[in-house]
Amino acid sequence: MNEVKEYFLKRPLDVMTAGFLLLLSLPAFLLIMPLVWWETRASVFSSQEMTGRKGKAFNLLRFRTLQPGVDKIWKGEEVKEDDPGTTRVGRFLINARLVGLPVLWNVLRGDMSFVGPRPERPDQVAYLSRRLPRYNLRHMVRPGLVSLATVYGDEDIPASHRLKYDLFYLEKMGLMWDTRLLVSSTWRGLRGQLGLDEEEEEEEAT
Repeated sequence: MNEVKEYFLKRPLDVMTAGFLLLLSLPAFLLIMPLVWWETRASVFSSQEMTGRKGKAFNLLRFRTLQPGVDKIWKGEEVKEDDPGTTRVGRFLINARLVGLPVLWNVLRGDMSFVGPRPERPDQVAYLSRRLPRYNLRHMVRPGLVSLATVYGDEDIPASHRLKYDLFYLEKMGLMWDTRLLVSSTWRGLRGQLGLDEEEEEEEAT
């Protein structure tokens, strides 16, 4: 049933939306790519191996934010603007939340979906599969840019709790849930950019 929903509901919407957003963001790509190359003299994209649908590996694409050679020391950790080796263009891309723009290509080619369990590195998958018996069930569908766990769970949610969110999503998967999660994620992102979340935290502290 999940495969039917993916092929006839999720996948067509992913292709149309990713294609539209790629066309819309083409001017940004044409501006960012030469700037990244000018500062690093290396590939404008960085890639990280992730585990996708049915356990198939794929390369998650991002704009390069680190100087060449520095990538090796991070071992998959999220790069922050003040990390050593981060380029000036990279700091801007991180602040402007544009660093992940190339992931739209991953969605278009079928590596990912807009909504689904978040992708993990193969070493993490191997470790968690041994600890959590039902962990590999999350690979029945494509990993997503947005997941139920990232929208409704805490930032440092344990893997066992995240799996419960993922399995719940597999049961309820459909356009209504996907729309709900995308709207919630977009709203949270806008609130964060406007600083509304910080204001609420300050009010709670007082």
